[in-house]
Amino acid sequence: MKIQFAYLRALLSPRLRTVHLLFGLQALAVLVTLGAEVLHLGHLRLHPGDLAGFGLSYAVLAGIVLFVLLARTTEREWTANLWRLVPLGDGTRFVTAQLATVLAATYFVLVQIIWLVPAAHFGGGAGFSTNLHASGPVMVTLAFIALSALVWGWCFVSLVHLAGLALGTYLPTTQEQFWRGFLYIGLFFLLGTTLDKLGDLLALVLGPTMIAGLNFVLGGSGNTLNFSGHWSALWAAAAYLWVLNLLMGAASAWLLAHRVETTENLA
Repeated sequence: MKIQFAYLRALLSPRLRTVHLLFGLQALAVLVTLGAEVLHLGHLRLHPGDLAGFGLSYAVLAGIVLFVLLARTTEREWTANLWRLVPLGDGTRFVTAQLATVLAATYFVLVQIIWLVPAAHFGGGAGFSTNLHASGPVMVTLAFIALSALVWGWCFVSLVHLAGLALGTYLPTTQEQFWRGFLYIGLFFLLGTTLDKLGDLLALVLGPTMIAGLNFVLGGSGNTLNFSGHWSALWAAAAYLWVLNLLMGAASAWLLAHRVETTENLA
């Protein structure tokens, strides 16, 4: 399975435009917030860290919107019959689409860092601080786990969608959209429960470090970040996520080739 860079560039371009659009809307939202404060107070009074605080708040919202848009873009481009003109297999198309999505998300994070870090020091920077004093390896580990979780989310969305398309052919034609909505909700909870049970089963094999790592990834380890003793757990959790990514990717590729597109061609 070989990634063709021309194909990757074609997929990456619309994603980068989406990132630029969201960043522009984020900057506009910050300016509107500052303008509203001027209208309310009659003057602009920024405390240290206020600018970064506004930007970070809108960055979280932009990140959520970006996740949804990238998931939709990945799904539509991957399943588009137009790409049958490119001599690539389903697995290659899936990996290339996910890679383009990951690169776009990474670009979004870098853009946020480039402007939020200087903004944190605007006005002195004394009011904006963080309790996370992490070294390079810690930041690399956290970034890898965040990437693993993002890819897991996109793979999960694709699997639910394609499974819904495959099973949707058995739905009654009357009120099909109504029943399809229930089908997607049921698939979401069914697959989520199945993956959760797989995690519990794997935790029995790997021991408590796996549980600690999954709790850390899911935010259940408390407010403080204590990395001592959690390194193996963190990497075990990341490895678990990537195993799930491979399984869900393979299932999605199979559903696309043998159920979804086959059914559409027959129709």
